Amino acid sequence: MITFDSERVLVWLLRIEAVIAFCAMPVIVMPTNWMAAIHTLLGLGELPRSPIVEYLTRSISMLYVGWAPILWVMSNDIHRYLPLIWTFGWLSFAAGWLFLLLDLFAGMPILWTIVEVGFVLGFSVLTLWFTWNIQKSTKIV
Repeated sequence: MITFDSERVLVWLLRIEAVIAFCAMPVIVMPTNWMAAIHTLLGLGELPRSPIVEYLTRSISMLYVGWAPILWVMSNDIHRYLPLIWTFGWLSFAAGWLFLLLDLFAGMPILWTIVEVGFVLGFSVLTLWFTWNIQKSTKIV
């Protein structure tokens, strides 16, 4: 039977999520023509050109990048930040279901929805599971 060191796995989960979130950094300054080309390449049609599209693509990327150091700091002292990790796990779990609804409502390609929702829900369930294991073993209430 395979056993996992819940603390080590949780540290790595948070760090992997931090690295992935940080990957949004280039989009903040990416030329709009590049974004339009990627948009088309993903099969999403022509990227609308308007101030709100510019604002949303860049500001959402900044939010993801902003989460990266928070996730990394939490991974450095999981016992200290356990309540915040719980909160992050539950918010991510809720976000996964909301992404599913949003993707379906917006008509996103099915592969996009599977990858996005699968990643968010998968990581949130793993985060909650290993956080629960740590809390259970250390008797933190």
